[in-house]
Amino acid sequence: MTLFALISMAHPAITKGPLATAQFWLHNIGVPVMLGALALRLKGYAEVEPVIGLASVAVGVSVGLFAWLVLTRLRAASR
Repeated sequence: MTLFALISMAHPAITKGPLATAQFWLHNIGVPVMLGALALRLKGYAEVEPVIGLASVAVGVSVGLFAWLVLTRLRAASR
């Protein structure tokens, strides 16, 4: 998340628009859900494994979306 912030501070155009807002919320909801579910799994609650999987996918999608935003917006800004 620190890397997200540093890149966003250096290039504010990345944070504009609904796609950037969706990326922000997807990541900031996915991480605590995943960590909470992981904590429950470590305590022996095997039934939270689907939650871990869904939250992991959400975090992965948000990271991929951020990478796409960086690549497309920085390329557009350099033209």
